[in-house]
Amino acid sequence: MTLNEIVNELVHSGIRIEMALNKDTGDVEYDLNVHFKSGIKLKENIDGEVVAVTRYDEQLVESTEEILHIYMKWFEDAQDRWGGAVMDSEWESIMIRYELIEVITETITSKSYKRT
Repeated sequence: MTLNEIVNELVHSGIRIEMALNKDTGDVEYDLNVHFKSGIKLKENIDGEVVAVTRYDEQLVESTEEILHIYMKWFEDAQDRWGGAVMDSEWESIMIRYELIEVITETITSKSYKRT
C-alpha cells in the first residue's frame, strides 16, 4: 500500500491524523495521534516506501495492518507499565474490524483486551 492509501484508510476509520513538516529532516510526517509519549508517525523515505517512526526506531510498513500491530505493541506496553489503559474508541473499532482484538471485560473505568 502507498502512504496515501494507508492514511486514507485510517482517516476513514475515524483516526485523527495531523500532517506536519519535520523541520529537522525536511520530511512531511503524518502523526497518528496515538496518545503515547513516543507517538507513531508515518512518512515516505527517498525510495517511496512507507516508514513508521516511533520514539526509538523506524520500520518499513506495507499495510494498515502492520501499523495496527505497531500500535498494539505500544498499547500493551502502556497497559503493563500503568496497570491498565483504555484504548481510544477509534483505535478500538479498527482493531476489532481487523480482528486483532476483542473486548473481554468492560467497567466504568477500564477495559481489557485479548489478541485474536
